[in-house]
Amino acid sequence: MQDSIALPGPIWGGYPTRNASSKRHSPLDLLQKPWHHQTLKWRTKNIAAKLDSCNLTSVSNDWPVIRSSLRQSQLAPEAIDAALLAVLKTTKTTLGWQAFNSQIEAALLMVEQYFAELATGEGKSLAMALAACVLGLAGSPVHLMTANEYLAQRDAQLFEPLYRALGLSVGSASESMSQESLHNAFANDITYTTARCVCFAFLRDRIANLTAQPILRGLCCGLIDEADVTLLDEARTPLVISQQVNDVAERTRAFAAIGLARALTETEHWEGKGPNRRLTKAGLKQLAQQPMAPWLTELHRHQQTLTALHALHDIRLGKDYLIREKCIELIDVQSGRVAQGRQWGQGLHAMVAVKEAQPIPKRTDHIASITYPRLLERYQHLAGLSGTLINDRAEIQSVYRCPVVSVNPHHRSKRLQLPIRGFTTESSAMDELHRTTFSLSRAGRPVLIATQDINQTRRVQVYLESKGLRPSVLSAENESLEAAIVMRAGGAGAITIATQLAGRGTDIKLDSLALKAGGLAVISLQMNQSARTDRQIFGRAARQGQPGSAQLWVIESELVQAGLPIHSKVAKILRLLGLQRTHKLIQSQLSGKDRFIRHKSLENDRNWSRKLIFSTIRE
Repeated sequence: MQDSIALPGPIWGGYPTRNASSKRHSPLDLLQKPWHHQTLKWRTKNIAAKLDSCNLTSVSNDWPVIRSSLRQSQLAPEAIDAALLAVLKTTKTTLGWQAFNSQIEAALLMVEQYFAELATGEGKSLAMALAACVLGLAGSPVHLMTANEYLAQRDAQLFEPLYRALGLSVGSASESMSQESLHNAFANDITYTTARCVCFAFLRDRIANLTAQPILRGLCCGLIDEADVTLLDEARTPLVISQQVNDVAERTRAFAAIGLARALTETEHWEGKGPNRRLTKAGLKQLAQQPMAPWLTELHRHQQTLTALHALHDIRLGKDYLIREKCIELIDVQSGRVAQGRQWGQGLHAMVAVKEAQPIPKRTDHIASITYPRLLERYQHLAGLSGTLINDRAEIQSVYRCPVVSVNPHHRSKRLQLPIRGFTTESSAMDELHRTTFSLSRAGRPVLIATQDINQTRRVQVYLESKGLRPSVLSAENESLEAAIVMRAGGAGAITIATQLAGRGTDIKLDSLALKAGGLAVISLQMNQSARTDRQIFGRAARQGQPGSAQLWVIESELVQAGLPIHSKVAKILRLLGLQRTHKLIQSQLSGKDRFIRHKSLENDRNWSRKLIFSTIRE
């Protein structure tokens, strides 16, 4: 199932990429994956047995020979196993870590271009590093994409002694770097970075048409941590290279549109929400009475008014954006972090700035864009890990043509998964949250409260502080303090409130008193669209066989509102089904809708790129 290893040179060229139309695995490969996976399990046990039974000095670490064997055999199984065994030996001597069978199996799967589900707490960072070592020794430049830049820098430093012992260079790349610094970072054998950073580097290389010194050395090998976020959750969002344009007319229109929208009242002049909002006859009549300037046409005035209503009534401070240093900064829905440099289009960004009485930034014009699916399908070698992949295995295999399998965990989970708890009002939920948090904290258990957005985080913080508790808060407003806050979150009796940031890439280490008291207690107040996100949040507790508990709390009215429009009589029937089944049904409904939108978005993206006669990004 393994393609020949790609590396810059006379055979693959100076900038290797896969043709978007070529298939990574044939249908026959995907049908054979269960048998092949069983072979990999046997190979894992064989490697682990050799590592345990033999004298480590007898394991060859002649790296030139190992490199030559990997390249000449084009990653033959016996060459991979020998290389991985030597890497495991070096890991033990340099870092003092003994890899679990689950980590060895996950590393083998990634070398064979699988996406693997490895349970939270099983040590995905080490599994990723083991796979990167083998592929790096084969000569392929490896892009190891993590959940965020902080983790990329942390892991590059953490595993540097291992890579150095193997004769491999390692570095980390971030979007804030200059083009020269990025080029130097990606010149390493192993580069820790983010998928977003790779996207922008690839776009810049394509804009320059490779006439200047490229940032990347091609898309040879991509390994993705928290893979489901990149492959699915962020698949619809295009990454855009843009340039600023000083458009005075747009500013005038933004002021005029917001002023007009503020004069319109709900029910009388408009009805509906979001994309379903429309103007009534009275609203259209009032619109027609306005002077045409600065609008281009009547249709343009109509569309800009709806956009202004969207800015006023749908886009919320603390949920969709922050105001920092007089700038409107967007919040990424999936990660809860600030989306650096991102702006809304169609004049919406300017209108939100007017709404908040902030300076209007220069308008940005798109130069080039690409989505994650279209970028990732260009990697010659693609693989990754996550704690939550199996639920969406069919979609991942269909889009990315990579098998998805589950790895049996090394540690048996001791997490106590409590049933969903429902509340009629947020006030009653807050009262119970205080009682529960106080009781758990007093007993010595650390508590993690996962919130939906910054606004909810603030409400929870204010309420708990009014009752005498002193929680730590982690949100997009203070993400620079993430490492320090996470470090304290595992202390006995600690209380931490966190937005979506709590769900990805964080490892809360518990002290001995916290473990003795019963481990971390996770209380999720999030109404997530997919079960995958719930599993990630719950996975913060009871890692590596430790004790812990997790529970979802919901406001019943918000639960029904979160689904697709449901008739009131149907809502009553859903309540009769019970909270657990209602939540599962609505979540399934939302996931299906999101899956359909992803499919149409990717289909439209590919169709549009094929229709372009002149395109910055060539298929």
